[in-house]
Amino acid sequence: MLTINFASRASSKFLSAVEAGESIEGPTYFCSGAVVRHGAYVRGQVFTGRNTLIGHTTEVKGSILIPEAKAAHFAFLGNSILGINVNLGAGTKLANLRLDHGNVIIRQATSDGKTEVYKTDLKKLGAILGNAAQTGCNSVTNPGTILTTGSYFKPLELGSGIINRKMPRTGAGS
Repeated sequence: MLTINFASRASSKFLSAVEAGESIEGPTYFCSGAVVRHGAYVRGQVFTGRNTLIGHTTEVKGSILIPEAKAAHFAFLGNSILGINVNLGAGTKLANLRLDHGNVIIRQATSDGKTEVYKTDLKKLGAILGNAAQTGCNSVTNPGTILTTGSYFKPLELGSGIINRKMPRTGAGS
């Protein structure tokens, strides 16, 4: 694991690749195989697992990327958690602050048509994406969105609450 506070730039040797033009603030922790691409902005309070990717012009703050998670390009991850093998489409934004600056709440529709509300008591909470979840290009999540394991957002989609939409099976055997 690597800690970069950029008093010492030499500690970046543990990363698989750090391309030119990126900015990394500490405390930030990188496990082996992590890649930070050109123009990325890592704002601190970030943990990246093995073989993660923070891509071109992606901004990350206060977030956890579990092994194999990928935020390849033009993304924003604020106070979010990406599970194993999550893939964010280009331009995905995981918003972490309500427009009215109130505490983040999580809403879930119930089987009887009502809505349950979970209070987080947090001013900032982005999204929590379960293992193998995916977002389409230019999708946006409201603060406190949860995307369950194997679920997805379509391109240009706005998501909120707890989303449990599984990827359709394609190809041989489906």
